[in-house]
Amino acid sequence: MQIGAKLRAAAARIPLSRSVARAARFYADTRANVAMIFGISLIPLTLAAGTGLDYSRAMLVHAQLITALDAAGLAVGASPGLSLTQQQTLAQQYFNANYMLDNSSYGTPTAVSVTANSQQVTVSTSDPMPTTLMQIAGFTTLRSLHLPQSCGARKSFGFRLCSIIRAR
Repeated sequence: MQIGAKLRAAAARIPLSRSVARAARFYADTRANVAMIFGISLIPLTLAAGTGLDYSRAMLVHAQLITALDAAGLAVGASPGLSLTQQQTLAQQYFNANYMLDNSSYGTPTAVSVTANSQQVTVSTSDPMPTTLMQIAGFTTLRSLHLPQSCGARKSFGFRLCSIIRAR
């Protein structure tokens, strides 16, 4: 005897409320299982697609941050004799000129910070990027982009030659 038939027989013998009887019939019914399975699996599939979409957006932001920081670090490293405030201003100008993403949908990067000594200049920033579909699961920003992305420019051989040193 199948489980559905046993439940129907048990429901017929015991005086149950209508809602409990409907729940028993629903549990015993084997029709349209594909629709239920599809409906249940739609949630993790949507979250997986959202994770992929937000991760690809994060990699786009990461590449733009690195490119803009490289330009800012090279500009500051190739400009000797600047005060820290002037280095900060120059780095921010170069970063803004080279960061090509829309701030409203990809997040707004923090101000570029500059650390310099006689041989090395390090610039860094971060971007708390808002998510799109991962907001369904409660993730409003991606944490990986809160970490500072750094680029350093090192002066070599007494020339205005700069090489990029990337810290992760």
